[in-house]
Amino acid sequence: MLSLKTGALDHSHKFTKHIARVNGERILAGLLTVTNENGEIRTCHLVTTTGHSQSVLVLSELSHSLERYGHDQPNVLFTDNVAGDWNLLESVFHSSLRKDVVRIEDYAHLEELKIPAGISIAMKNTISLACQTIMDNLAEKELVIGDMLADSRLPLQLRVFLENPRFLKVGRLINANLKNLQSLLHSPNPFLGAVDLAKLAKQRCVLDKIKTASLASLVARVLHKRLNKNEQITYMALDAYASLCIYEILNSLRPPAQVLESTNLEAGTPVLLRSSDNKSIIASGNIGEAPPQVPIWGDPLLISLPRRLFAKHYKAKASQPKSAVHSVFATQVFVGSLLVPDGVRLYYAQVYPYLMYGSEVVVDVSKKDVDAMEGIQTSYLRRLNGVGPRVASGPLHALAGVMDLELRRVISALNQGQYALNQHDNHFAKQAMRGSIADYHEFGS
Repeated sequence: MLSLKTGALDHSHKFTKHIARVNGERILAGLLTVTNENGEIRTCHLVTTTGHSQSVLVLSELSHSLERYGHDQPNVLFTDNVAGDWNLLESVFHSSLRKDVVRIEDYAHLEELKIPAGISIAMKNTISLACQTIMDNLAEKELVIGDMLADSRLPLQLRVFLENPRFLKVGRLINANLKNLQSLLHSPNPFLGAVDLAKLAKQRCVLDKIKTASLASLVARVLHKRLNKNEQITYMALDAYASLCIYEILNSLRPPAQVLESTNLEAGTPVLLRSSDNKSIIASGNIGEAPPQVPIWGDPLLISLPRRLFAKHYKAKASQPKSAVHSVFATQVFVGSLLVPDGVRLYYAQVYPYLMYGSEVVVDVSKKDVDAMEGIQTSYLRRLNGVGPRVASGPLHALAGVMDLELRRVISALNQGQYALNQHDNHFAKQAMRGSIADYHEFGS
């Protein structure tokens, strides 16, 4: 039998699309395949579900097969769902996959969350007694608790507790837990008072995405602590204690409000800028001090700037079209040599936009910066015409009907200047253009 020192497992759904359909519906979910380090199929099984209930049967039999024929258990297994398959694989191949492996705990750089010495963990014999203790100690203020587990048959005290909105049930995914419990028990009354910590954190702008947020990640982000899964009773107590602490901190934060034109914001007020769909935060910061009032068209402020102010821009734009040039000429493998007219069309579609980017607003003042991009154009034309690097560029421009890049960029800048001067007198573009011309005449080049 084949060995399996290093393996990979995957569920394929293409094969089962074409077999075993009943009334048009598939009854087989996929084909579970495990391959070894040589790419050989070690096992291949049709499964009715991609869940672990059938995968564990296949993998367990695979482990027994390796042992039966004297092969070592796998040291490494690859899967496209590491987080979901990790526990399954370690439970089947625990002796080999865990050997000499030191697990790195999440948030290992943070201090461990511990219950303070002044808080004791009280164990109650029944859920009814625990709920009665909570309700007996409830004052007029709200009482917030962590996640709770309950038996399928609810005592009266627990049912009253879950239906009472005054008792805030705080936790991660607590809404789904309460709905599932209500559905399981066929309760006619809804279970109220759920507060999902991840949703609350997003409302307070502590989180941006809540789908991947776990209680451990919230503990790290809000409390700056590490939530360890230790002994069961201690972990359950930490779960409730952490939920309470996170809720208190998040609830103390002021939720953001929409800024209206009439809103008077003081310096230091935190602000957020959201996208148009209000789903993501684009920028954040604080309102600064009011700038001094200076006339726009007052005395000019002389600032010493480097002559090649946009050198990084030119360098970046000279490097980007190189891949486009390679892509254009790579097509010759499939279509043969490019005709000059076709190559010119591809030049204007793939290369030209990079070379002209920003020419309408940034005037070329340094020939060194333009030469780098002009070299891309000349190299393209020489390659298109099949000539060497010593051939002059002038005839190539004439044959292809492509204007010299330096001249084309000057024309683009002049067209933009003409556009600005043709606007009405109050147009910002015209005012800026006139100001630049006036500064040039007053201070020279």
